Amino acid sequence: MAGANVFLCAAEAIPKPLERYVSTKGSDSNPGSAVRPWRTIQHAADSAQAGMTIHVAPGTYSTSAIITSSASGTAGSRIRYLSDQQWGAKIVTSATQIWANTGAYVDVVGFDMSGAGGTYIGLHSEGNYDRAIGNRIHDMGSSGCPSGAGIMIGGGASNQSAIANMIYNIGPLPPAVPGCNQIHGIYAQETGSVVVNNLTFYIAGKGLCLWGDRATNVVVANNTSFHNQDGMVAGASGATSTVFDNSVISNNIFYDNVRYGIYESDAVGSHNQYLNNVIYSNPGGISMITGQMLNTVSADPRFVNYTGDAGGDYHITATSPAVHRGATAGAASTDFDGSPRGSVPDIGAYQFKAPQALSQIQEGR
Repeated sequence: MAGANVFLCAAEAIPKPLERYVSTKGSDSNPGSAVRPWRTIQHAADSAQAGMTIHVAPGTYSTSAIITSSASGTAGSRIRYLSDQQWGAKIVTSATQIWANTGAYVDVVGFDMSGAGGTYIGLHSEGNYDRAIGNRIHDMGSSGCPSGAGIMIGGGASNQSAIANMIYNIGPLPPAVPGCNQIHGIYAQETGSVVVNNLTFYIAGKGLCLWGDRATNVVVANNTSFHNQDGMVAGASGATSTVFDNSVISNNIFYDNVRYGIYESDAVGSHNQYLNNVIYSNPGGISMITGQMLNTVSADPRFVNYTGDAGGDYHITATSPAVHRGATAGAASTDFDGSPRGSVPDIGAYQFKAPQALSQIQEGR
């Protein structure tokens, strides 16, 4: 019997193929199995390979160094860093950046990330076809004003995505004019970027910054961006031949920002589609260079409980002008909660749900 027990323990210690585990109770000298997990996300990143899912258990993972990941997946075998409980794995850093990923075909899913006074980038994504999904990135109160963001999409890598993330309290606060305009919620600088179903609020700069030398052919849909310096900017620097063009900006809510709801800047083409956005209560309003806003809704979005900070509830109510007013162009099939949008999408990160359905979703989270 003793021999049998030893055999079972040894077998359990062998990791399943391409499944690895991290826990605050683990050790980086372990094999990374479910029963003998690693201790740090950094060690997991150093051990990652195509097709691997790295499960990170709930707990606080404090670090003074930037987490760096460089391993790449493939189109059919992505690498996934997964917080097994959404926002349960909490990364807390004192470094200038929280996580820098240069690998391609990498997903970072469901983490809670926060920084300190010198932190100005949350997740820095620099690999082709990378995706940041369902993360909560917050409280990066950098005292300076370097170029940064909660999620920064860069590195010259194309077709990256930011999907259903909640990003708030980023940069020197509160947002003001004049003030810091270089630290943003989501900063997408690359061609083919997809930015959908995100909430960005209380950001020093822009809630959504779609601007850079390569920012073109992007989809920005069903985001809710409020109480930032600006809701969104779209443009290109003009330093190269690339202009911001051939993009779809649809079904977004830009509300109660300090300055503009949305504006274009510098090098902008004439083929962008601005469709069915709610733009309301922004003193600067809308400023376009060549773009035309179609089916814009200029009315209070009527959130369940608007507070302008993390204590609010930014689902829309039954009487919201955003209900059944969205365009199909660019719309995701599900919303921030993962609920189906159906054939007629609403505007904003959330599809309207009856109070009973909404309470069930919130209890599940």
